[in-house]
Parts: sequence; C-alpha cells; structure tokens
Amino acid sequence: MAFLLGLAGGAAAVGLLLAGMALGRQLAGRQARPTAEALSEGEGRRLQEEQEAFRLLQNYTVERAYGGKEA
Repeated sequence: MAFLLGLAGGAAAVGLLLAGMALGRQLAGRQARPTAEALSEGEGRRLQEEQEAFRLLQNYTVERAYGGKEA
C-alpha cells in the first residue's frame, strides 16, 4: 500500500513539474522582448551599448587583465 502511495505521489510531482513547465513556456511566449527598432533612438542606443558592454565583459580574460598574451 505504501508503495502505491509513493508511486502516486511521484506521479503527481512529475505532473505538477510538467504543468509548470508548460505554463512557463506559454507565458514566456506571450512576452515580447523589445528590439532596438521598436524603441526610441535614445533607448535603442542605450540597449546597443549595454549589449556591447555585456559582450566585452564575457570576453574578458586573465591574460587581458594582467597584460599577458592576447588570445
């Protein structure tokens, strides 16, 4: 009997997990991400600057920080 209750609890947990994933995907699909074209000129420029800063931060290496050999 305990085995059946554990199995039912596990199935319920997996069902809730899958339902949450489906709901999250559905809600994420409804939210529009702004693009540089949809924003005003100043906002678009700021967005591009932030994206460039993030790209540079991701490419920052120890060699560049300490003046070593560039990759």
